Amino acid sequence: MALQCFKLLEKALLNTVSKGRHDIQRISGVLLGNTFTRCLPTQAALPKVAPEQEVLTDSSIQNIAVKNEIMANVNKQLKENSQGRLFAVIQLCGKQFKVTTEDLIIVEGYWDPQAGDKIKMEKVLLVGSSDFTMVGRPLLPSSLVHVEGTVIEKSLSHIKTHFRKIRRKQYQRMNFYRSPFTFVRINAVEVRGAVNERKDVEGVEGRIF
Repeated sequence: MALQCFKLLEKALLNTVSKGRHDIQRISGVLLGNTFTRCLPTQAALPKVAPEQEVLTDSSIQNIAVKNEIMANVNKQLKENSQGRLFAVIQLCGKQFKVTTEDLIIVEGYWDPQAGDKIKMEKVLLVGSSDFTMVGRPLLPSSLVHVEGTVIEKSLSHIKTHFRKIRRKQYQRMNFYRSPFTFVRINAVEVRGAVNERKDVEGVEGRIF
């Protein structure tokens, strides 16, 4: 009688709990008296309910309108020359400098330009003012941004010490050296032309590859 009751209970559980074959074997093993460490599941299998989905509206038209408004404001400031003092991030001799008009930067190491030479910075990564910032990907076109500097002095650094020692080998050397420095004065940081306006026909002149 007891065995029949166990079989009926096992059949009812197998019909109500929709689990995999492995879990069914575990449940039947517990009912039949076999030793398993895991007992019946704590929670019955519930039907999966899809989470609430958020419907996104197409905002491409709105984004284009905002973009056009920003470009118009920037072009208006550039046309009226009311953008104020501009700053730029340039790459020179493998290093990046944040510069503005009348700044003085020091380029360390040997560099060809001599005192009095004017240099146009071709690698301009960023130009901005108090109201807007233009970021290159990775560089801004040279026809849009103009950054110019003048070499004012070629000099040497202070005396530096280079000390080498290998312990327990009776090896010890001390040398002194000076690094060449080039001082560059930034003459102008300008934005020439309108932003986001391209010519009908463009060549490769002024492009950096």
